[in-house]
Amino acid sequence: MLKGIIHCHSRYSFDSIVSISDIVKTIKKHQLDFVILTDHNTIEGSIALKHALKQHNLQHVQVPIAAEYDTEYGDVIAAFVTEELDYNQSFSNFVDQVKSQGGIILFPHPYNGHCNIMKIAYQSDLIEVFNSRQSESGDEKSKYLQEKLKKPFYYSSDAHLLCEFDNVIVQVDAF
Repeated sequence: MLKGIIHCHSRYSFDSIVSISDIVKTIKKHQLDFVILTDHNTIEGSIALKHALKQHNLQHVQVPIAAEYDTEYGDVIAAFVTEELDYNQSFSNFVDQVKSQGGIILFPHPYNGHCNIMKIAYQSDLIEVFNSRQSESGDEKSKYLQEKLKKPFYYSSDAHLLCEFDNVIVQVDAF
């Protein structure tokens, strides 16, 4: 089993001031095995975190290259990608870009800020069913969507502040 955080933000997002060094401290404090850092519209945070972990001899901590992109239908997370994506294209083209890089699509907070929810859900590899920044009713609707489509799911802190990073630490099978 691996312990980590899925869907969080650093200073590379327009709405967060969390430094990469603070994330490294959080990784050490909680002895995390992975972090899926999903800054808004850029993979720069993931890349910076990978470099910082090497400098701290923590290269065993997995940091898939990822970002939360503002697509035409709302925020969608692309994870395990290799390079920056053009999110200003159609949603279908965005999905094609992710898949061509061998990435996966995570659907964060489905009932918060999205349109064409079913189209996003069908294209997603995982659906977020718990978000520590979302209402309980939003989580319940997300869980219903995930169950209806029989998609794999995940829980997230959606941390934008340092104090939110340990709101949701998950354990998953090794990936």
